[in-house]
Amino acid sequence: MTDHEKKLVRRSWHKFCQQNPDYGVLIFVGMFTQYPDYLELFPRFRGRDLRALEGDPKFRAHACAVGHQLSALVECMEEPDVLAELIRKNAVNHLARRGVEPEHFESLLAVTLEQMMSHVGPLMTPAAVRAWKKLFKTMNVITRNVYDEVAEFSASSQNSSSDSQEISVEPAGTGAVPPKPPPSVEGSGGASAPLADLSAISGASASGKGGQAARRGAPRQERANPAPPESTIRESNR
Repeated sequence: MTDHEKKLVRRSWHKFCQQNPDYGVLIFVGMFTQYPDYLELFPRFRGRDLRALEGDPKFRAHACAVGHQLSALVECMEEPDVLAELIRKNAVNHLARRGVEPEHFESLLAVTLEQMMSHVGPLMTPAAVRAWKKLFKTMNVITRNVYDEVAEFSASSQNSSSDSQEISVEPAGTGAVPPKPPPSVEGSGGASAPLADLSAISGASASGKGGQAARRGAPRQERANPAPPESTIRESNR
């Protein structure tokens, strides 16, 4: 935008806000009048009569916040990076709200332009309208980019998760199986005797239930030279 275009936007916006202290409510009512189904996006306002909502403190507070957001965008036109970040932040904040899409922002901005032309018509010259449309186009493009980026990231994450699950499929009924045979120890005859079978352990430590089950399943080894009874020892000493 040129400096002259920014000046036209600021001058018309300041006049609009000055003449309409409740400019946020004015814009919100205009949007819901033109798009009544948009009320369904707001659970606390859903099914309510629009005329009654105009005096509702929660409705007015939300509309006021939207109006202040628009004012912040107008005031940041001199700093493109800050302006872009404000638009991105607003889009990100609405991503978690079910049903809110970029076209809803576009409708809000279009209604804002209509309200300004209705209330400060003399300032909304063809040049001023073009300047506003240029600003709104920037807002719409950045907002859609945010939604597209999140959608692409979500799709990429789901594909990566599916690929990972296919690669790490475990044998049915065995739980987590070690990638190589269990270690072994040398028996008395020199042959290797396997330790307790680890395939029965499903992620549990040796001290857990899985470890206890594995230890119970291992064959019990007898002592090579069992100690003689105490009575036998006493007899031999006599």
